Amino acid sequence: EYPIPGKLDVIKKVVYFLAEYDHQEIHYQKEELLNAYLLSYSDALNAFQWDNLKVILQQANDYIKELMEKNHV
Repeated sequence: EYPIPGKLDVIKKVVYFLAEYDHQEIHYQKEELLNAYLLSYSDALNAFQWDNLKVILQQANDYIKELMEKNHV
């Protein structure tokens, strides 16, 4: 959560979800999102403009890799 510069009393909250994907159709709430995309890890890294967002994606990727190693997947 962080305040929006120039907008008093406005707090932006961003939530990222990790999920397993196996070629299912994407369903999302169009009232809440402008769009949804499926990207490879490298394409997703390139899609982010800000380094702090890339770090979040890298941490999520590391977390998934760790779980897969732990579960011998």
